[in-house]
Amino acid sequence: MRKPTKAIDFGFDTQLQVFKHVFFVLRKPVFCPISGRDITDAMQAPVDIWIKYFAHILSKGIYTYWKLNPRNVMMVHPEVHTIVDQGTKKDRDKHPDWNWALWDAEVEQAKEDYVEFLNDNNL
Repeated sequence: MRKPTKAIDFGFDTQLQVFKHVFFVLRKPVFCPISGRDITDAMQAPVDIWIKYFAHILSKGIYTYWKLNPRNVMMVHPEVHTIVDQGTKKDRDKHPDWNWALWDAEVEQAKEDYVEFLNDNNL
């Protein structure tokens, strides 16, 4: 049985608002922290492409309370986004020079922060 969803207000109504916040908080030039690729021009892309530059660190389907939490979003190159969302170890191994340890550390820290968030909010 699923727990009823409690509304959590991070100050955003949509994912697009969160992504814009994350983008404008970052200083330019912007480089993907995983691949090192320059993603400064991401904002010039059409919205359907632009949103691919923003990956949820913790799955928004499983960690539903953090779907609109900017803490749970990292700006990355779209290829990195695809790999972290749907890829395998084999896909990661094709890019041995990319900083997968950073992504994994972010995931682990976010999981700890999420548990703390749940406890702090009696969820």
